[in-house]
Amino acid sequence: MKANNLKILSIIVVILFIPIETFSINNEELSKLFHRANEYYQKGYYSQAEELYQKILASGYTSKEVLFNLGNVYYRLGEFHKSILYLERARLLDPFDEDIKFNLQMANLRIVDKFEEKPKFFIKEWWENLRDSLSSTQWGTLGLVSIWSASVCFSLFLIIASPKTRKVLFLFGALLLLLFVTSFGVGFARYKFETNHNRAIVFAVNSYIKSSPEESSTDLLILHQGTKVEILDEIGNWYKVRLPNGNIGWIKKSEVEKI
Repeated sequence: MKANNLKILSIIVVILFIPIETFSINNEELSKLFHRANEYYQKGYYSQAEELYQKILASGYTSKEVLFNLGNVYYRLGEFHKSILYLERARLLDPFDEDIKFNLQMANLRIVDKFEEKPKFFIKEWWENLRDSLSSTQWGTLGLVSIWSASVCFSLFLIIASPKTRKVLFLFGALLLLLFVTSFGVGFARYKFETNHNRAIVFAVNSYIKSSPEESSTDLLILHQGTKVEILDEIGNWYKVRLPNGNIGWIKKSEVEKI
């Protein structure tokens, strides 16, 4: 019986750890483009660096480093709305990166519109802080590690005869299983936040916020390049958006770029 349990445990461990290497990416051509773009940036050839970073993104490959560097390129070029867009995209991939946060703050200082953000209900703010404490990839990694560890604990629980050790293993396994469920739930919410694209940056020099999705409707206010808005709905060529101060209106789709 014990021999069979040991065999089952060895199979579980092998199966759980096989996929790790499949997540590594090695693209020599993209790596060369990235290093060449970095060299252009360091020499002050920002337009050339922009072209290469955009070429990398056009290939379908995305990373926080490419987005971060591209955001810095646009800052140097004085295109602060584009800088904010790419730095926001980089922050989605790594919410904890202090360099991204700092550079984003610097870029936001260079735009015209300044809004005082509307206070959030404390439960919503707590949930968003938890969701945004890690990226979806990091939440997924935490979930995988916890379910692997829980599987090992429960497998050992079936093998070991000592009641005291079995009790500890069961407790740890249950806690790790709870951590997996939590990580999966919060990670899925973070993934939806990253992929729903319900945030956008104003790209038009002057953009009129309307009272309804019609050209003839009342102008509520004017927004300028670089302002971030939340997309609530869409009708035809219009987005219904919420401003940082909580005000709501309609803006043309062509005047914003989704994060």
